[in-house]
Order: sequence, then C-alpha cells, then structure tokens
Amino acid sequence: MKNYLFSILSLTAFSVLFFSCIMKNDQFPEAKGFVNDYENVLSFYEEKKLVKQLKEHEKKTTNQIVIVSTSTILNYKNMRQYSLALANHWGIGTKELDNGILIMFSKSKREIQIQNGLGIVDKLTGQETKNIIDSLIIPAFKKEQYFVGLSKGITEIINEIE
Repeated sequence: MKNYLFSILSLTAFSVLFFSCIMKNDQFPEAKGFVNDYENVLSFYEEKKLVKQLKEHEKKTTNQIVIVSTSTILNYKNMRQYSLALANHWGIGTKELDNGILIMFSKSKREIQIQNGLGIVDKLTGQETKNIIDSLIIPAFKKEQYFVGLSKGITEIINEIE
C-alpha cells in the first residue's frame, strides 16, 4: 500500500512539474499592435503603411487583421498550432463576432500561416486563404519582398471580406 501511495504521489509531483514547465514555455510575446515584426524584416516606413491599411479596415468593418513575423513557435509542433494559440491568447477580432485574422510568417523557417476567426470563414475560406498565400504572398517572399507580399495579400483579403 505504501508503494502504491508513493507511486501516486510521485506521478502527481511529476505531472505538476511537467505541466508547469510547459506553461512557462508558453510565454507569448506582447502584442505591439497590428504589425508585430519580431524578425525585423520590415522597414519603419513599410510597417507604418501596413498599420495604416489595417487600421482603416478595422475602422470600416470591425474586422482585425494582425501580422506577426517570428523566428520561434515556442513548444508547439508547427506554426499552425502556434498561430492559433497566439491568436486566441491575444484575442484578435471582437469576442462577439470572432472576426480576427492572424497572418504569421517566419523568414528564418520559411513558413506562413493565416488563421481566420470563425466569423470570417464564411467570407474567406481556407482554400481562398491558401490561394492568396500561394499566388500573392509566397512569390514576393521568395524575392525577399516581404512588404510587397504582405501588402498584396492583405489587399486581397480585404477585398474578399468587405
């Protein structure tokens, strides 16, 4: 009986330590605003232009589009999981309408993911998002024209959801 009790206590202690370590690694960065360029791929001017475009769109529709460049996905298996967790953590979009869009990319990892809130998917499907990535964003990114790719992608997203 003592061994059984010891095993349960040991397992409980291990679980608490394990999950507390995981939670500590989920320290998301603070949101800076509409553009969160943690890889520093955009110039000050480019960032300002994107912010202006995204603010105008939010003012017109209440939809929020946020851009994140990152070199890490913390302890997540892939960018898709990390971007979804970050979008939820930051609360992108209004709570009632769930009308947020997160565009996350990593220059160093050569990945991009767009997360659409549930209030957006009727206007912008996963397939349409994939087409925007493949036809507008990635070709510019391959030429290291990150601003051009983001600007074209955002313009098309806005055209689809307005």
